[in-house]
Amino acid sequence: MKVLYLVFEALLGGHVMSAYTISRRMSGMGYGCVFAGGRGAMTDEIEKLMPFEEVHIPLYHHGRQSYFTWESFQAIGRIREIIKKHDIDLIHAFDSRSYVHAYLAALFEGKPILCTLCGGQDPYYNLPVTSSMVVFSQEQKMKLVQKYRWSGNRVVINMARMDLDELYDPGNAMPDEEWAALGLSLRHPVVVTISSFDSSKDKMIRQLRQAIEGVVASGVDCQFALVGGGKGDLYQETVAWAAALNQSSEYPRVVLTGPQKRAFRLLKRAKVVIGSGRSAFEGMCYGVPTMIVGEYGYAGDVCAADIEGIAYYNFSGRNLSAERPAERIGERLVELLSDPGQCREVGEFGRQYLLDNLDVVQGCRRYSALYQEALGDTLGKARKLGSFAKCQAPIWLDNFAHDIRQFLKK
Repeated sequence: MKVLYLVFEALLGGHVMSAYTISRRMSGMGYGCVFAGGRGAMTDEIEKLMPFEEVHIPLYHHGRQSYFTWESFQAIGRIREIIKKHDIDLIHAFDSRSYVHAYLAALFEGKPILCTLCGGQDPYYNLPVTSSMVVFSQEQKMKLVQKYRWSGNRVVINMARMDLDELYDPGNAMPDEEWAALGLSLRHPVVVTISSFDSSKDKMIRQLRQAIEGVVASGVDCQFALVGGGKGDLYQETVAWAAALNQSSEYPRVVLTGPQKRAFRLLKRAKVVIGSGRSAFEGMCYGVPTMIVGEYGYAGDVCAADIEGIAYYNFSGRNLSAERPAERIGERLVELLSDPGQCREVGEFGRQYLLDNLDVVQGCRRYSALYQEALGDTLGKARKLGSFAKCQAPIWLDNFAHDIRQFLKK
């Protein structure tokens, strides 16, 4: 079977890494895999293992984010070309926008399609019906079932997406020389956070900075590694903030490493991991105690007491309904750093949870079964076309409403 894996852009981020990890494993199981999307930081890595086809999937309608625009018809035509070129049997989209665009292409070409929604609060509009909609969390399933009236049988939770062979490969260990070349300490405990610095992370980054200031002021001996990058004001502001903080310290207390393609290699050497989503999983893999910090601050540890609420919301921190003081991040961090026994207990719980629930081998076995179900899909063409049209109505209403507002501003 030949499968087309589709993302809106091959960015260096969690949902693209999940799509790539799953497609790579499915390739190892004998599937013919083709990857498509906008070119990005991950494209070169993907091309080493499978064909990559460029597709421009529009994100904006006259400056406003949208799921579908006038440019979308060109993207649909391009996806149809790829399906024909590679004789694709099934399309697997890994975000809602890609799915909406691939849906019509699949319908016109008579190919089955399924989608994996990779975390966040997606979807923001209802999505056209298919044999299976895969989600990473109970939060997303309940949104589809309760808000958009999907049948619970069609929404499948499959959170297993971590390649343990890669994570445990001794060849991926980071030697002292490489660690030190990034500016990281060989003498002091290092706390690692992996995050983008885009607008969606603004509150989390600001909370973390405030917490770091408190930890440094208290005299606790540790260094903070912030892994990731960004082009906006938040990143540049954080660079200036770190420089000022380091200037008054005996050694660099905050190191910004910039984006790292295999950032998980840093986590194995961390004393504590602070993060959410995929970076949390990678820390858990190595038995490193992992604190979940999201938009509202410290949401709990990956431990027996907190796991139910954290997992329900895909390790995002959305289990908090109100903002917590930034000081709570620092207080909990100091507790862990000063208690090796508690560090080991929290770290071991996270490692075992990951082994039991997040191994991509388990996840891909389930995808293989879903692919076979999709090939036997009994949803008719008329029903699919009607579902697509129904889901388009609110998207275009919002597009036109935006146009009217923009016109009235002139």
